Amino acid sequence: MNLVSIRSWIRPLTRPRGAWVIVCVLAVAGPVGAEAIFKSVDAEGRVTYSAAPPAGGARTVQELQVRTGAPDAPGETKTPATPPPETAPTPNPDQVRQAQQAVIQATAELEQTKIHGAEDWQVTPGGDRISTPDYERRVAAAQQKVQAAEAALERARRP
Repeated sequence: MNLVSIRSWIRPLTRPRGAWVIVCVLAVAGPVGAEAIFKSVDAEGRVTYSAAPPAGGARTVQELQVRTGAPDAPGETKTPATPPPETAPTPNPDQVRQAQQAVIQATAELEQTKIHGAEDWQVTPGGDRISTPDYERRVAAAQQKVQAAEAALERARRP
């Protein structure tokens, strides 16, 4: 075989339809497993398949996972290439609802606490009105209660 006849045989395999021939051949031949095949398209639109990523000059590169090896024997069950994802445990809806109610209640109490009463003000020597230390402590405690309720809600949402 000379170089011209080899090129005429390989050229159709570098076209999109011929590329599937390569993928199918690789899927049937070789040891059982999954191998990466790299599909690259150069600036002139030529598609190339290779076992290693191209060095450079490719316009786009796509990694394809191909299962290689002999097909399963008759009666044999196929095993998936990747195990099915485990079902994530779901949060308890009653606990989430209770935690949401606790956040709502704590937020409402905070808003009520923020309302200044006549006893929550003190007058400075310059005549300015400022909040009393007792008022500031009550607001800080209510804010901590909201934060604790929000943290409990996050824990309830995570199973």
